Amino acid sequence: MDAGARKVVPFLRRHGVRRIAVLVASHGDADHLGGLPAVLTALPVDLVLEPGSPDGRPLYREWLAGVAKDRARWHAARAGERLTVDGVTLRIWHPDSASIAERWEANENSVVLTVEYGAFRAVFGGDAGVPMERLRAASIGDVTMLKVGHHGSRGASSDAWIGALKPEVCVIEVGARNRYGHPDPGVVARLRYAGCAGSMACSRPIIW
Repeated sequence: MDAGARKVVPFLRRHGVRRIAVLVASHGDADHLGGLPAVLTALPVDLVLEPGSPDGRPLYREWLAGVAKDRARWHAARAGERLTVDGVTLRIWHPDSASIAERWEANENSVVLTVEYGAFRAVFGGDAGVPMERLRAASIGDVTMLKVGHHGSRGASSDAWIGALKPEVCVIEVGARNRYGHPDPGVVARLRYAGCAGSMACSRPIIW
């Protein structure tokens, strides 16, 4: 199933979206990139951000071809960059040139960014886990909402990360049934212990 064509594009159209200012692809894995070619086909996009890490897989090549066809401006996101659109600021925390040059595993070079509007701050980190968390936790600071890393995998959401961010709400994006054991019970327990209210975004959201 093409989630972009079947789910994302109809959702955007129902909400009156005619153009996308910024489209962010966290990294090249199919569960993050798979629906985006359809979005590019359906709607004009002004700017595309992604890690820019070499990836020769067919889906990634299809994605780049779609960006070129749409004539969107492409940019490899790097730590320290910031973009403001209509009062909403996107601040990039990861990857940086060093982690790309060192060829960190694709998950760990996911684009990590905060979306900031007034006092609200949300952090999105794709599938980046503990190596990224060790590098960035102290820099990001308090956030309102945490999109929990790597679908609640045990390889992310360390005590140090949660303690540094102090999120009020945590959201885990995960299928109701999956073969990976996501979300990991230990991760959910850490989030609860830290006092983070939250939900699992699946077929039936679960609030804790």
